Amino acid sequence: MPIKRTMMPTFDPESAKDYGVLWARWLEAGETITASTWTLPSGLVLDEDHEDDFSDTETRVWIRADETVVIGENYDLTNHIVTSAGREEDQTITIPVRSR
Repeated sequence: MPIKRTMMPTFDPESAKDYGVLWARWLEAGETITASTWTLPSGLVLDEDHEDDFSDTETRVWIRADETVVIGENYDLTNHIVTSAGREEDQTITIPVRSR
C-alpha cells in the first residue's frame, strides 16, 4: 500500500520529463535505497533515452507518452524501493497530462 499520493507538475505529452521521489524523511538514520522500480500505467512509458536512477535517498524516472495517453487525465506512477535495512515501501505520484 502506498504511503501517500503526491501531485506532481503537469506533463506535456509531446515531451520527455523526469519525476522523482525524495525518501529521506521516511528512511531511518544511515539507511539507504538499494533498489528502485517504477510501475507506469497504460499511456505512459519509460523514456529509452534516459536511465532511471536512484541515490541513497532519492529515486527518479523519465517518462514519455504513448499513443494511448489521454490529455486531461491524471496518471498514477508507483515507485517501489528496497532499503539497506531490508525494508520495502511504495509511494505513488500523480501526474496530470495536459497539452501546452
